[in-house]
Amino acid sequence: MARGGGAGATFHFSRSVKSIIVEGGRAAGVVTDDGERFDADALVMNGDVSALQAGLLGRGASEAAPATSASERSLSALTFAFAGRCAGPELIRHNVFFCDDYRAEFDDVFKRGRLPRAPTVYICAQDRDASGDATSDRVRRKAPRAEALGARSRSETASTNPERLFCLVNAPPEGRGAPLTETEFASYQEAMIRQWERCGLVVTPQTPMIRMTPTDFAQAYPGSGGALYGRAAHGWRAAFQRPGARSRLAGLYLAGGSVHPGPGAPMAALSGRQAAAAVILDLVSTRRFHRAAMPGGMSTPSAAMGAMG
Repeated sequence: MARGGGAGATFHFSRSVKSIIVEGGRAAGVVTDDGERFDADALVMNGDVSALQAGLLGRGASEAAPATSASERSLSALTFAFAGRCAGPELIRHNVFFCDDYRAEFDDVFKRGRLPRAPTVYICAQDRDASGDATSDRVRRKAPRAEALGARSRSETASTNPERLFCLVNAPPEGRGAPLTETEFASYQEAMIRQWERCGLVVTPQTPMIRMTPTDFAQAYPGSGGALYGRAAHGWRAAFQRPGARSRLAGLYLAGGSVHPGPGAPMAALSGRQAAAAVILDLVSTRRFHRAAMPGGMSTPSAAMGAMG
């Protein structure tokens, strides 16, 4: 924000875009939810492209990106945020507790439209770093570290105070199967705890769990149906089926996890760089058409070279 402000950027917080203004066949600005109009030479949308296709940003921009059906949506999730005491295997910043049958987990989500019977559980231990060291006074080791065969052993640890934990398990997005019920949510929370215990980790929650469901994600990211990663990454062509930085509507550019190269913070950041590069190239160029590499064709000499031959 400081760098943006220094470059002349103005930030508007807690405001929503109601529609994209389309004039002369191109994006010309936006109208906010309170009716204010902002004209622009270029727009960058950092949101799920499905919002465009669903007409949530106006009919004029509804064909700016290819359609994605509910059956093509990627995974959603159930997430739980809480503070708890941990005992057992030493946690690091990012931890994954895999189920015994990974294929069955995805079959449950994509083929049967239900919560996996045996979930893989991701835990972010927010008060630890990548080596397991404490980043706050919440974490204390019971046993000192030991080196064995060049690798750190998984020593037993315990939290002196409740440490902050963020947990995620896979779930089907909206449009795949029936809506999830409160009974399913409660049973899934128990399944998550059993999975930890099977791996030797005992987590004792000390605060209520703040839960996010596929429906919550659908509301937070309009048009997504709760899918966290845009289009499902099935098949070798999946990454190439995502929209690129330039949308089908001139002046409108796309960034975020639902466009190329894909989801995740590093790739979403890369999509932002690609969108910025496309905006700069299009704004500084005075030509109507841009040079581009074309597949196929054949090499021919110039007229001058042909005369010399």
